[in-house]
Amino acid sequence: MDMNWEQLVPIGAGLFRSIAGWLENAAEDGVISSFEWTLLGATIFRVVVLSVSAVYGLGLDIPSAAGLAVGIDFVLSKLHSTFKKK
Repeated sequence: MDMNWEQLVPIGAGLFRSIAGWLENAAEDGVISSFEWTLLGATIFRVVVLSVSAVYGLGLDIPSAAGLAVGIDFVLSKLHSTFKKK
């Protein structure tokens, strides 16, 4: 069975988005706690599930699905932090 490397794009996009956003927040105090590692895992899971769901559930092409998942997660994160501060 040949591996189609393009199928890894949604997972890669999810990993990139998750790690970039997490690193920005986790490095603020210079210490990365076990709770912050847990948040990274949850974010990776959420974005990868969104990406894979968009490909196989909505029938989007792989780059579009990856972009959609990253965008949705970004918006949800901003909404969550906005309502959390109030």
